[in-house]
Amino acid sequence: MKLGLLNAQSVGNKHTAITDMITTGEYDVFLLTETWLTASTDTALTRCAPTGYSVIDKPRPSKNTFTPNHGGVAAISNNVTSC
Repeated sequence: MKLGLLNAQSVGNKHTAITDMITTGEYDVFLLTETWLTASTDTALTRCAPTGYSVIDKPRPSKNTFTPNHGGVAAISNNVTSC
């Protein structure tokens, strides 16, 4: 199993670079810290997953939607399980 980790400091405009990194590195699971997202339905995060991968994430809770949310974690995993 090949694992990767990136402190993204916002996935907002980095989805292409993150997708390329996962694909090129052939990672089974790729972890992201500091996604800076407030909702699991954020399009920027779903765009980070290459075809054949799934996303599980936990945004940092925020009471104020007008301030940056400098937290959150995500795991992008390959849908194919190898033993």
